[in-house]
Amino acid sequence: MGIAAQSRARVEDLLADLERLYDSFTVNQRTVSLPAERYEFARERYEGRSVDTYVEIENEDGEVLHVGEDGDVALPGSVGRPGEALQHEVARAVARQTGVDFSIDGLARVTIAGVSNADATDEDVLYRLLVVFSASYEGGDPLPGAEWRAASGAPAPTFG
Repeated sequence: MGIAAQSRARVEDLLADLERLYDSFTVNQRTVSLPAERYEFARERYEGRSVDTYVEIENEDGEVLHVGEDGDVALPGSVGRPGEALQHEVARAVARQTGVDFSIDGLARVTIAGVSNADATDEDVLYRLLVVFSASYEGGDPLPGAEWRAASGAPAPTFG
């Protein structure tokens, strides 16, 4: 089975797991077409990785915690690997990234992200799952590089 078929099967498995764990959540689908060089880069990154997880931590003012550098910010998160408990792994990673205490309330939304090769339309689409958990801020000061911002509602997918 090639990487494209593996990515599709893994996304289907992860969606089934999430459906068993959470009552309801929104599933979106987004496909982008990349130039051949970026598609190959994305293909290399997809090997063994099929899910990006993010946490949308909201404070009492309705702001959401973001991380980043040089004005390029995104929701804090991690790249998951098959077999890891997504919620627990992302909670540990986000706590290390942000320095704040929070509790995950549930699953906010899920996006099936597809990447195709703009220069070779006969190549298979690669799939990845973007999972966003909702969380409540419980305390602590954000580390350097983490800041409260107006809610954007969009993670920064790692398309390559």
